[in-house]
Amino acid sequence: MANMGCWACANGVPSPVTATLTFSGQYTIDDILGCCWECHVFSCSGHAERDADSGKWLCFSSVAKALAASAGIDDGEHVETRYASTKDFEQRLPVLAESTITRRNRWRNDNDRLYSVVMRADLNKGYAPDVLADAVGVADSLTEPRDELYNLIPDMRSHPRVSLFGGNFETLLTKLHSNG
Repeated sequence: MANMGCWACANGVPSPVTATLTFSGQYTIDDILGCCWECHVFSCSGHAERDADSGKWLCFSSVAKALAASAGIDDGEHVETRYASTKDFEQRLPVLAESTITRRNRWRNDNDRLYSVVMRADLNKGYAPDVLADAVGVADSLTEPRDELYNLIPDMRSHPRVSLFGGNFETLLTKLHSNG
């Protein structure tokens, strides 16, 4: 029987976190540590984290979708997990929150652009801007390599965007990144 690995690692999804977990050297970042409670893919510590509140193992693409749904952007049919606020997200998933703070703050500081795209796309008339900035920042960390990798690998900036999200959230991300 073949060994199973992390779905995101196998599909070339950049990890937003730096592996800091060790277990006597028994595993590497691409070794699966659990199955996502939302989407059921196998995930490593570089692409998932245990929710401190519920104890559920959540892959980071499901977390981004849950943040978007919590912000009022998606219909929520795809995920059940919800976050009441940025603080709630940061307390429940501290490793991901810390690793994505720069990207999340970038979108929080560019809230006018987020608002403009949301309104032009008619995605939602009332949304939670801070939680949406969190969703977009986490999504960006999965579709673009970590900032520090840009200087190490010459062709990193041409890394293709990966469609991981679907629905209105994917539409929003596409419009945001096409200057639309």
